[in-house]
Amino acid sequence: MSNEIEKDDRQKRMLEKHGWKLDVPANMLPDNDKASFGGGLRCFRNVCMRDDFGNKIKDSPRIRCGSPAIKGSFYCKKHGGGNTNALVHGKRALSSSLYRGAFQSNLGTLFDQFLNDPMVNDLRPELATLRTVLIKFIHSLNNTEKIDNSKKKLKIMKNIINDQVLNPEEKFIQIKEFCNRQSLLTDSESVDKIGYLCDTIAKITERMARIQNKEQFTLTPDGLKLLLRCIVELITKYVPENQIEEIKRELVQLSVRTNGDLKNIKSAEIVQERTDG
Repeated sequence: MSNEIEKDDRQKRMLEKHGWKLDVPANMLPDNDKASFGGGLRCFRNVCMRDDFGNKIKDSPRIRCGSPAIKGSFYCKKHGGGNTNALVHGKRALSSSLYRGAFQSNLGTLFDQFLNDPMVNDLRPELATLRTVLIKFIHSLNNTEKIDNSKKKLKIMKNIINDQVLNPEEKFIQIKEFCNRQSLLTDSESVDKIGYLCDTIAKITERMARIQNKEQFTLTPDGLKLLLRCIVELITKYVPENQIEEIKRELVQLSVRTNGDLKNIKSAEIVQERTDG
C-alpha cells in the first residue's frame, strides 16, 4: 500500500512540475527536455552510463534517458511508457500545468514563484502599486505646462522630427512624452482615469476587508452562521425539549409581528405587552 501511495505522490509531483510539457510542440520545449532521437519530450527515467563497449558503468552517477517519451507519458517505451499505468491522459487535469505551458524561461520561473507563494492571495502589493500610480499620475498632471495653440504644438513636434542628433526611437519617445504632458487634471480623459483608479482601489480595499473579516468571523455572514450554529447546539444540549418547542413558537410569532424586518422589533414588543396586559 505504501508503494502505491509513493507512486501516486511521485506521479502527482511529475504532473505539477512537468505536466505542461506533455501538450506543447517539440519546438517549445526547453533544450534539456528535447529527446535526441526525433525530437519530442525526453524520457524522464534515469539510467546508468555506458562505456565504449555498451556495458553499464554502475558506479557512475545516473543520467537522464535520451529516448523520446511515448505520447501522453513521461517515459519512453523501454522504460514503461507504453503501458496504461505510465500514461496520464485524463489524470492530467491540473490547471497550473496548462498555464505553465504558456510561459517560457523567465516568465515560467516567475509563474512558479507565484504558484508556490503561500501569500499569493495577499492583495497589499497590488493596492500599494495602484495608490502609487494614482499619486504619480496626479502629480504629473499638476506639473504640466499645457500649450493651447495647436500650431505651436505641431511646430514643437516638427522640430523633434527634424532633429539631426536624435535617432528615430528617441524622437518617438520625446513626441510621446510631449503629448502626455498636454493633459491637465481637469481634462475629461484625466478625470476618467483617476475615477477608474479610485474605483479599482476601493474594490481591492473592500475585498481585503471582506477576506480579513471572514477569517476572523466578525459580524460577517459566515461569522453569524457560526454564531447561530453554536447557539443552536447549546440550546439543544441544555434546554428541555418542551421549552425548545416554546422557543420555536415565540420566534415564529416574532417573525410574523415584525414581518421579517428586525427594525420593527421594538414596536412588536410594545404590541405584545399591550396584548398580555
